Amino acid sequence: MTDVHILAIDLAKRSFQVCATELRGAVPFNQAVSRAKLEAALRSNLHYVAVKSAEHQARAVAFRTHQSFVGQRTPLINALR
Repeated sequence: MTDVHILAIDLAKRSFQVCATELRGAVPFNQAVSRAKLEAALRSNLHYVAVKSAEHQARAVAFRTHQSFVGQRTPLINALR
């Protein structure tokens, strides 16, 4: 690990720019970090969600489509009464 001489942090609305320089002027670290990634890194108890399979996503699309049809059907039936 290098000795950091200057640590600069640029705060923006949605991201941070972090830059470190050594005494000789070399830049060992210069990176933009989004606010969400920083919050996730600071929270050690954060659990990640598993990626859904294609079959699971297809079932979800079918369910949402069915719910949409039911939502459209109900007012039509009530209008016919």
